[in-house]
Amino acid sequence: MGKNILKKSSKYILEKVRDRDMYPRPIAFTFKGKEEFRTLFGGLISMAIQVVIVLYAYIMLKIMIERNDTSKSVNTIVSDILNDKSPVSLNTTDFSFAFDAFILDDDNFDFNNNEYFEIELLQWIKQPDTGELSSTNIPYERCGTSLFQYYNQTEVQKLGIQEYLCPLSRNYIVQGNSLSTDFIYLEFNIVKCTEACPADLEDKISRLRVEIPFVNTYFDFDDYTSPVKTYIDGRLVVDMLPGYVKRDDVFIQKNEAEIQDSYFAYQPGGSKKEFVEIHRVDSRLAVQIDDVDNTIYKLLFVKDAETKSYERQVFSLLEVTGNIGGLFEILERTGGFLVALFSGRMFLFSILTKLYHVEDPEDQPKGENNSKIKVQEDLNDGSSHVSKNSIENLIKPNEVLANKAHKAMKRRMRYHWKVSDFVYNFFSPITWLLCGCWMKKNRLNAHTRMKLYEKGEAKFLNEFDAVYYARCMRNLNTLVGSLMDDSERFMITYQKTNCISADGETESGYSDDNYDGVPKMFAKAKKRQHQVKVDDFMERYKKETWTSKDYRLLNGILSHEQLTNKQLSELQDDRDSTKLYQEYECVETENITNLSNMHPQEESKMPRATTPLQFNLNSINARSPNRFNKNSSILEDDEY
Repeated sequence: MGKNILKKSSKYILEKVRDRDMYPRPIAFTFKGKEEFRTLFGGLISMAIQVVIVLYAYIMLKIMIERNDTSKSVNTIVSDILNDKSPVSLNTTDFSFAFDAFILDDDNFDFNNNEYFEIELLQWIKQPDTGELSSTNIPYERCGTSLFQYYNQTEVQKLGIQEYLCPLSRNYIVQGNSLSTDFIYLEFNIVKCTEACPADLEDKISRLRVEIPFVNTYFDFDDYTSPVKTYIDGRLVVDMLPGYVKRDDVFIQKNEAEIQDSYFAYQPGGSKKEFVEIHRVDSRLAVQIDDVDNTIYKLLFVKDAETKSYERQVFSLLEVTGNIGGLFEILERTGGFLVALFSGRMFLFSILTKLYHVEDPEDQPKGENNSKIKVQEDLNDGSSHVSKNSIENLIKPNEVLANKAHKAMKRRMRYHWKVSDFVYNFFSPITWLLCGCWMKKNRLNAHTRMKLYEKGEAKFLNEFDAVYYARCMRNLNTLVGSLMDDSERFMITYQKTNCISADGETESGYSDDNYDGVPKMFAKAKKRQHQVKVDDFMERYKKETWTSKDYRLLNGILSHEQLTNKQLSELQDDRDSTKLYQEYECVETENITNLSNMHPQEESKMPRATTPLQFNLNSINARSPNRFNKNSSILEDDEY
């Protein structure tokens, strides 16, 4: 008891867990053994899209590897220099400078030891409390090979900078401007003598030249190894003028670079580099007032209010996949729209080819109407025998029935279509609109295969109805239970069609080769072979003994042939249909109909005819599974 409860509880819990599955597998019908219907046109479009995507991917990968589409940008940012709280320490940068002055045409002049001029190198700091400026002298000496810091000392020697003067210390900073609370800057001055000056002082000043080379920095967008580069900037070459004061303000920018050079970057950002750059130099000229200041040249190194932000991002794999995905989505939607215009009709054309037959209009007999075949047996209560004349009269109707069925079977062909039919069906509304001939439209529909398509489409949609399908399956199960005993139902479970063998071949009936043997339209050679096969079959079939099932099957084939009740014998029996079949069996000379070969279960189930019983064979088994049944065809008549 407890074990059963536990088993049921476990089963219930597992079922609830299974219902929570977010990844269910959809269940659907298949067509030709495949879950999706694919067209040649769709395949060509897909192949074209795939070729375009492959070529585009190759181009994108080549651009990525060669870095031909690198994103580059330079942004200038202006900061509030009055409230600047971030000084620039030049000792942590590549910035370095040297200075020298000489008299033109006088190689013996020593600027470091002369009686004309004096050099001043100062660090000025503004006191935040008082606002007063205080200075600190920065010592200097010959640069040599170490004081002027540059990566290429060979170039330094080539330019002769090792003979220039360089500050001994690089521990200096710049911050703010003259209006800022925190103002720090460097100052380089050349001051002329004030007392006991030589008589040729003015001549010396007129031939005095000052050179101040410095190491500047720039960002190279094309260098992916070391993008921040330095060079010797020699723009500061100044010639003095007697009676004037020259001033140069060198603005030092604190720049930063944000670079993303990885192919596999998944988000913005990357390595950041900070460096200083001298972007602009402001030059001024003023009349010298000896009573105020004897400085003839003044150079200030100050912080620039502008900063630059360099950004570089290579064409990464993420962007490559994004571009490929975007192009693929556009092409996929475009191709899907084009294929959708045709795939629906092509699916119906293909499925009608697998389901239905048509009658060849070239072999259609003329002068016959499409009345229903009715084979009627009047069993009048009270008659106790069947006359010999009634049996003999059955010969002609049987031959007529077999011959007409023979002709109908030879006319049968599988529905097929041409590209012209599809094009006409697709563009027919435009054709009708341009033509404007509505009567002509009706004539075209009546004399082309498109009417067969329209009727077949309506027939398929009706038969594919869910209610109709469920009802047919229910009726089929009912018939299996009614017509088969327990042993037959048990044996049908073990039929070979229910078995999948690893050594044998799986039987399938969905290919064109083993569909049902009926040739397609337009296949004249196969049509002749099919007619020969039908002739052989009907010759054998006419010699066999017919039962009521044969009449039903033939009647299903001849639903559109003319066969009146006068052409059929009226079979009467005053007792029951079983006695009628037994008397038919006595007529051995003709051997036309042998209804006594019925299954014993069918005999036992046939009712005693106490009232007149009438067989309308056209209404029995209207949906026979036989391949030549009337419901497997699309006929020109509106009734199907």
